[in-house]
Amino acid sequence: MLDTLFDEVPSDLVAYFDQIADGSLHKHDECEVSLLPPVDAVRWTNDFRDFHPLVQLLGGVILDDPNTSNHHVYLSAGSCKGAVLFLSHDGDSRIVFASLTAYLDAARRSISDSRDLSLFHPDGGVLIADQDGLYRLIADLYDGAGVDGADVILALIPSWDLTDIALLQRMAIDNDFYVAEAVGDAIARRPRPELESTALLCRNHSHPQASKAGERAMAALKAL
Repeated sequence: MLDTLFDEVPSDLVAYFDQIADGSLHKHDECEVSLLPPVDAVRWTNDFRDFHPLVQLLGGVILDDPNTSNHHVYLSAGSCKGAVLFLSHDGDSRIVFASLTAYLDAARRSISDSRDLSLFHPDGGVLIADQDGLYRLIADLYDGAGVDGADVILALIPSWDLTDIALLQRMAIDNDFYVAEAVGDAIARRPRPELESTALLCRNHSHPQASKAGERAMAALKAL
């Protein structure tokens, strides 16, 4: 079934579905845990690949259906390969687990502790190991992919180490205030002195939502 999605199914994804085959992590909607078996994961994935840029561009596979309109998504493409993204219907989508192993551990703890799985997400994004690849992906999307690319960029910025100041500063003054806001919030989560000039650009943005993110970034920098 999975081979309908891939030329070669990733080995970690095969191992993951083997581990959940007993169904013990399915239908725990009370704590947002309902991991899909392969046949349902493929069905959901095909539906999302028809319209959702994050699933399309990052080789996403839908992993769950906790009856919340939100989903965890395995990423199979490029620098994000192996990570798990939280696809939020109303909030901010971002990578929340570095691996399927970490995702499974959180799902089991969620059931054991009777706590929502979302409470096991990190406050910010998870830094991706392949930062060079992630930078190239963000830069390529920013310079040429239009609206769909912007949606993906917003989900990837929290996993970026923010080392390319030139690209950050271009984003900080972008007319799309969501991009500028994401930059400000990323700096607020991971402040470094060399990011102050970028934070100032966010704070001076014409849109109040981006400007407030810049203020949060400046406050975090002053607290260093």
